[in-house]
Amino acid sequence: MKNRLATAALCLGIFGLASCASRISPSGFLKDYDQLQPGSNPYGAKLSYTNPTADFSKYDSIMFEPVVFFLPEDSKLTENDKARLVQAARAALREELGQDYKLATVPGPNTMRMRGALTELVPANRAGNLVTSIVPAGRVVAEASQLTTGISTFSARGTGEFELRDSVTNERLAALSDTRYARKQAITSATKWGDIEGAMKRSAADIRKGLARLRAR
Repeated sequence: MKNRLATAALCLGIFGLASCASRISPSGFLKDYDQLQPGSNPYGAKLSYTNPTADFSKYDSIMFEPVVFFLPEDSKLTENDKARLVQAARAALREELGQDYKLATVPGPNTMRMRGALTELVPANRAGNLVTSIVPAGRVVAEASQLTTGISTFSARGTGEFELRDSVTNERLAALSDTRYARKQAITSATKWGDIEGAMKRSAADIRKGLARLRAR
């Protein structure tokens, strides 16, 4: 009986962590969040807005504002972590979107301006990863999560907020807020950040796909 109760408590605890991690709280970076809605969207994001009257087909260039941190005051990120992760986010966006758009440095009538911030960064829970490897109930839950979502309950995760505006008129074209998890792999599951850079690349690729769909509509 005690074993069953312990197993149930562990499962509830793990599912509770996963549920809490799935919620997104506005950081204040985007300022206007009323337009963002959950549900299906071109970017695969948890919350998004797309300007219904914008003509995305006219844009052939994009200029980037520096990706910044907009983290809670109690964030424990080191300066080395910040430098590494903001560079990874910047590189991922430029690499992906640079395949479809010219990279501009000045505003123009056919240029979008992207601004973005990393608003939450949580390193992998090494102890949690270890527990899921040795406790049967934990392993079952964690492995089920990884099989269905490609992530582990205790993977590193990052949340970002991004906005696209017309570089001349400043009209809001799109905005999104999303959380991505690192994939737990044998070679990275015990590291602090695991494959969080890979998660950033996947997020940038999804933004690119979303914009391609909007250009073609």
